[in-house]
Amino acid sequence: MSREPRRDWRAEIGRHEGRAAHEAFGDQMSLLRILVRVVLLPFWLPFYILGVIKKRREIKAFVIDRARNRLVNDDLIREITLAWVEGHPDEYPLGEYDPGLAKLRPRFRRIIEGEKR
Repeated sequence: MSREPRRDWRAEIGRHEGRAAHEAFGDQMSLLRILVRVVLLPFWLPFYILGVIKKRREIKAFVIDRARNRLVNDDLIREITLAWVEGHPDEYPLGEYDPGLAKLRPRFRRIIEGEKR
């Protein structure tokens, strides 16, 4: 005979029922979140779009100001990118090692080349 205590089968069933209820509640909350976002979409979407437009204008003004009358090369793009990251530490917490810099460099290059035409 083993000395291992027996598990109460009612406790096991209770645990399973609790997990099932938790998953069902999570599904209900997901549906509720989606519904609230769809209903409130007309209210928050204009503010979101205005924020994106304002951010793009800010980036474009910053890049053009830094690149004025300078030769466009990788060093210039790197310098502008690092200056932007130093100015926005909340968006790029890892500084010059942040993975988001890979997206900024081509974007800054397009802004400069588009302005030079």
